[in-house]
Amino acid sequence: MKYFNKSVKELYPYLNNKINDYDDNRIIKNPNNNILKKINLLSFDKNDIFTKIKETKLNYYEIIIFTLFTLFPTRRAVDYRRMIIINDEPIDKKFYFFITKNNQEQIFDVPPELDIFINKNNYFLLGKEYTSSTLSKTIIKIFNKIYGISISALEIRRLYSTYMSNKYLNNYHRIEICNKMNHSVEENMKYVYNI
Repeated sequence: MKYFNKSVKELYPYLNNKINDYDDNRIIKNPNNNILKKINLLSFDKNDIFTKIKETKLNYYEIIIFTLFTLFPTRRAVDYRRMIIINDEPIDKKFYFFITKNNQEQIFDVPPELDIFINKNNYFLLGKEYTSSTLSKTIIKIFNKIYGISISALEIRRLYSTYMSNKYLNNYHRIEICNKMNHSVEENMKYVYNI
C-alpha cells in the first residue's frame, strides 16, 4: 500500500489514542446517579425476578426476554435473536450457541427456573427472528415496563457483572459464569462498576 503509507502514519497515533481511551473508560466504571439507581432497582435474585413477573403484566415473550437476561448469566442480545427451539426426543434442555462474538460453539444447561417459561412448541425462542436493533429496543422497552427506567442489554450485562463481582465466588464459579456470558474473567472485570 505504497501510496497510503503517509496517511497510515498520520492516522495511527489518533486511532491508538482512541483505542486506549476506550479501554481506560471500560476498566474503571465509576457509576453516576442514574447507574446507581439501576444497580439498586435491578435484582438478579430468583425470588425478586419471580415477584416482578407476578407484579408486572408481561406477555409470554416479555417474560422470556426478561428471564433470559436475569436468570441466566447475561449474554449479548445478538446471541438470542435467531435462537430456535428443537423438539427432538429426548429433549435435552440445553442452550446451543453457535453464533457468538468469539465464533465458538457453546452448550449450557437451561436452568430449571428459566425452562418453566419456555414454550417448546415455538420455533424461535423469542417468537420470531429479530434484527439486532429491534431486539435492543424491545429489551429496553421490557425493562422500562418492569422497572420504570430504560436499561439496555449492555447495561444489564454490566449490572450482572457488578452483581456477580460482589458475591463471594471461588475462581471455578467465576470462570464458569464468565464462560456463560461468553467472555473471559479479564473482560468481565472491565464490565464491573466500581461501587
